[in-house]
Parts: sequence; structure tokens; C-alpha cells
Amino acid sequence: MSDSAIPNLFIPGTPKAATTSLAAWLAQHPSVHVPSVKEPHFFNDDRSNSRFASNEEAYRSLFPKREHVTYYCDATPGYLFSPNALRAIAQTSPHAKHIITFRDYAETFFSLHQHERFLQTESIADPVRAFAAAPERRRRDRKRPKSYSKSLYYDERLRVGAQLLRALEFVDRDNILFIDFDRVKGNPDKVWEGMCEFLELDPVPIEFIRKNSRKTVPADGVVYRMLRLGISARNALGLGRGTGLARKLRLRFAKPDTEPPAPPPELAEKINRQFEYDRALVEKFAQAGPALVAEGFYTNAGSDIL
Repeated sequence: MSDSAIPNLFIPGTPKAATTSLAAWLAQHPSVHVPSVKEPHFFNDDRSNSRFASNEEAYRSLFPKREHVTYYCDATPGYLFSPNALRAIAQTSPHAKHIITFRDYAETFFSLHQHERFLQTESIADPVRAFAAAPERRRRDRKRPKSYSKSLYYDERLRVGAQLLRALEFVDRDNILFIDFDRVKGNPDKVWEGMCEFLELDPVPIEFIRKNSRKTVPADGVVYRMLRLGISARNALGLGRGTGLARKLRLRFAKPDTEPPAPPPELAEKINRQFEYDRALVEKFAQAGPALVAEGFYTNAGSDIL
């Protein structure tokens, strides 16, 4: 399609770590085009429910060529977790820039669990039980795989260090800007300046929009069960995207907009300790190239392991 551009800026991860907010910031820059469609999921072919999967024409239509635009951005945080996405991106746009965020493991898990509950893909309300269920879910899904199954493999999704190492097989480290979630919260203006410097853009004034700060599951148990049944039926029939009715019902019957509870300290410590080796990989990755991190980010956790 000669009238469309090839995306050359990606926010491939990680989920629940300000990726949507960063995309909203970039969308305010006159030299960056961010499509209105959130997370097209074109390159992670392991997620087949996207309407852009295997439809290059529809995907490319999201990026019409525009005068004075330098970057065309695809902000799909599932790309980093996907085993195939970054390879496919490198084949399509080998010199693309990437912005990858990182968040504390326990905080990420609790936010992921809440998000999956909101989507009705997570049936276990207790986060402790949900986290512990990942190995059994993997064994079960090998026998009857489903398009959404990997979203509940929380232990795999949290291994960001391993995912970053895999990314280096396809992307030059100098083309990746690593951003610490705590730096986004504490110094958004400095993060914006750093992003613009990385992209070689003028740091124009923007509004620091915070996206997806709160998300709650439907308050009505009957509605929740109905939505769960609908999703189960859709998956059993092998159908992809739904009609959008489920999302409307979720929003209509959602709980009041309140801050989610913090992770219990004991579980938070357990989760972060479990990923100590992975955290060491993350720190090594951050030190190896462009990075914006908060004070105290480098803990030397697991440094002897490496």
C-alpha cells in the first residue's frame, strides 16, 4: 500500500507499566502518528483473536502517510511476551525504535490479575490462588489450547529479563529505550525529555496523560457469570473477536472507580524474591544501553548469579 507507512516505532511491553500513557504522550507530538486503535496485535501471531491478525492491509491502513511525520507507532505491549513478534517486526522494520517499560514484579502481577478479572478471562478471584494456578493451567492447556490461555501464565509473563534477552536477538540494544515505571510516575517531564532525545525529536510541551490507572471487575455477580459463559462459548466455537457487547456490559456494571488494593506485603516479597534472577537480567539490560530509571533502581539483586 503506497499510501500507508511501515511502523518504525514500537512500544512492545511490558503490560501494566505505563505503555498506554507513553503512547498518549507520543500522540501529542506532531512528528509522531499513533493510531486511534489501541494495541492492534498484528505481529504476535500467537494471539489470533485480533481483527488485524493475518490482515496486513487492515493493519497498514492504521498508518496513513502524513507530511511531517517521522515516526509511526504501534503500541502493543504483548509483543515483548510473544515468542514471534519481535522477529516479525525486525523482518518488516529492521531499523525501528523500541520503547520498553518495566515495573516491580508484584505490582505488575496484581495489575495483570485485576485486568484479566475485568476481561472475564480470569475466574479465580483470589490473586494468591491465581498465581499458583499457572503451572496447572499450562499442563491443562497443552491438551486443549485456547487463544487466551497464555494471558493467565502469570509466571511466564513476569519474566521480563528473559524476554529482554530474547529481544536482543532481533533488535540492536541502541534502538531500545528502557524506562522504569517508577521514573514515569515520579518524573514524567524528564521521561518525556529522554524519550524525545532518544527519538531525536524536539521536546514539545504536552499534557502528561495518565491512562488505565484504574480498572475494576463488574460488581454484579450475575453479570460477571454471564460474561464468563459468553467468552467460554466463543472460545469453544473457535471464534475470534466478539461484538463489543461484553465490553459495554463490563463498563456498565463495573465497580466504582477506586484505587485497587495494594499487594499483601508477604506475597509481594515472595513474588519479587522468586524473580530475583530475572531482575538481575533486567538490570544488566538497562545498564547496556539507553535507559531512564528511578533512583535506587539498581539493587544489585542477584548480581552474583550473573
